[in-house]
Amino acid sequence: MAPSTPRKRQGGKERVSRRQPSKGTLDDAYLEALKDMQGGKGKPEAASEADAEVSDTDDGRRCFGEQQQASVLLYVAPDGTEARLLELSLGGDLTVTLPSLMDALRDDYGIVAGIDEGLVDELFARATKAPASVVRGNFPIARVDAPPASEAGIEFLFATDAEVAALTSAKLRNALVADDQQAVLSQEVLSQLVTPDQELARVRAADVDASVNIFGEHLMGQAHEPQLVAGENVREANGTLISEIYGYAILEDGRLSVLSPIWVSADYMEAFFVRFPHRRAPDPPESAWLTQLLDMKRVSTGIDEPALEKLCRQSWPAAECTSVQIAGAQKPVDGMDARVEYAFDLDKKAGLVLEDGSIDLRERNASVSVAEGDLLGEFVPHTTGEAGYDLSGKDLPAKDGVERTFAAGENVREEDDGVQKFYAEVDGHVAIVGDTLHVRTVFYVGADLDYAVGNIDVPGDVQVTGSVKPGFSVKAGGSITIGGAVELGASVHAKGDVVASRGILGDTTRVVALGDIQTKHIQNSSVMAKGTITVGSYIFNANVRAGNQILVRSGGGERGGSIVGGEVIASQGIQARILGSPSTDRTIVGIGANPEDGASLAQLNKAQRHVEAETMRLLRSLGVDSADADGLKERLRLTPKPGRERVLRLMQKLNELEGKNTELLESSAALRVKVDESMSKARITITGAVFTDVHSRFGDATRIVNEDLGPSVFLWVDGKVRCRAP
Repeated sequence: MAPSTPRKRQGGKERVSRRQPSKGTLDDAYLEALKDMQGGKGKPEAASEADAEVSDTDDGRRCFGEQQQASVLLYVAPDGTEARLLELSLGGDLTVTLPSLMDALRDDYGIVAGIDEGLVDELFARATKAPASVVRGNFPIARVDAPPASEAGIEFLFATDAEVAALTSAKLRNALVADDQQAVLSQEVLSQLVTPDQELARVRAADVDASVNIFGEHLMGQAHEPQLVAGENVREANGTLISEIYGYAILEDGRLSVLSPIWVSADYMEAFFVRFPHRRAPDPPESAWLTQLLDMKRVSTGIDEPALEKLCRQSWPAAECTSVQIAGAQKPVDGMDARVEYAFDLDKKAGLVLEDGSIDLRERNASVSVAEGDLLGEFVPHTTGEAGYDLSGKDLPAKDGVERTFAAGENVREEDDGVQKFYAEVDGHVAIVGDTLHVRTVFYVGADLDYAVGNIDVPGDVQVTGSVKPGFSVKAGGSITIGGAVELGASVHAKGDVVASRGILGDTTRVVALGDIQTKHIQNSSVMAKGTITVGSYIFNANVRAGNQILVRSGGGERGGSIVGGEVIASQGIQARILGSPSTDRTIVGIGANPEDGASLAQLNKAQRHVEAETMRLLRSLGVDSADADGLKERLRLTPKPGRERVLRLMQKLNELEGKNTELLESSAALRVKVDESMSKARITITGAVFTDVHSRFGDATRIVNEDLGPSVFLWVDGKVRCRAP
């Protein structure tokens, strides 16, 4: 039985913390590489002051007596119903009294009820007989029992029990929060509309006796509750649950809710009344009910009044699933930025994926070649934008195009005959850095990168026609193009893009790019990109991390388009044909914060945990339950004058920790909002099959696939990983 340290009693709410990545994660590796490549700018700094300040090595023993030589160690049950004495020692101090032990139980452990004073007296007497020894055992010195309770019950009023049972599917809620109209209407949903002020259910509550635990806290009996409470848009009055709106009733985990039938697009520009199939004919909506629903969605502008009137008059077939647009807003149109109209196709292409999954680099347009004297482009001025508004009436100002100036850089000349123009001065390839145009030459290796060439570290682009052989490295300040493969133990780092036509393989092989990565396949390797990773054939047992998307094409036969084994994480989305296989162990795919944000959250959470631990220690030292101002003042008032200076120091430290905790919470909350917004837009899209033991992760939420699935889309809704058909 493990000893328990004195505790701060919470107000009944469970504190939930997110799972933190373990030391040595792919994000850490990415940031280490990023730091090296950006000249020391890697992991974001996080608050470390708390790390240096906080040190809690308390083993649970509490000292007491004037000389603080006596000690006591207790086990305290988590529910506060029992405390057992494990050790008691006077430490050789014969001046220790029984009242000082009772004070320690009250002040250090917070035990005020259920104390077996006779047993405590007996144990103290045993300790007194041998003051230099330790009394050990498992003695129940305090105990209370939870009181009994009666049974409870539920009576549904708006539908039969069988009909209510059909309204428990999460499909209804998922449909009403789907991203687009097609996703809303594609759900197979059976619904039941209810009206405002309609009585939905009666709940007979259980009679529960109350008592207190050993800390004097309120302790209720274990009531056999019917597990039905008022959810959203439902109120409770004298045991009756009543609908507050016109909407769809749904029963979820003992919570009876009514969901609004109005779906609003994510950009707040369109609103629809969604009509699902229903078991019994619903009452048609009234104008006031629809107005209430629109107000709840903050829709006040662009309302289609004729559509609302028609909706109030119409009925619809029981099996019909459709929607009616009832509001629409005006989107703003942004102006165009000033730009250079280039005389060539500057957009990079993914390349032509061949039948075996390799990439034909000739079709990628990764390097735009120009000849001396070629026109590179002409300057085009910016334009102004046209404003709009959303459904709430909020003005949506349009952005005017940005005024920009463009400059001629390396091997480029500028001419102006009323229009600013740029020309190449040498043969080479075009590179655009910010608003400056360059024409550069390429570091070229016409064979394998091996002992004949050695390692490469250059500020510009690199082109290797062969493979990067085992153990060799390539570092480039621009992009790296490899006609062959990146082989076992090779290292490739680029501040631009990386293309490896024949694949990346080997369990010690590492490829990092601050741009995009494109390759035939990835096998047993670590591959990280700040942008998008495109794979022509498959990913097998590899650690792959992308700050943007991971796209696995279907070239290369049966394995084409598959992700099998390993861990594949992106920040904005994953697309593949197959996830997992019948013959391999766990496959992890997921959506997470980009590496910089993930590392910042981890350090903020670590600092916050340390601050909380130190706060708990200070509260125990002060003998109070919380940092309540009145309680601290009372503690100071009751402290004898010789001890007040120490109490004041502890209170000052406690105040400093509260300020630090507030800063950490605000920083963490702001970063979580950013991460959650990005995660809510991301999708894992599988066009073929998903096999068992695939773990789909969105942040801290994980969904484990327990049966083989067909085409699937994984997404993050209301903090949970959802799976639906494409």
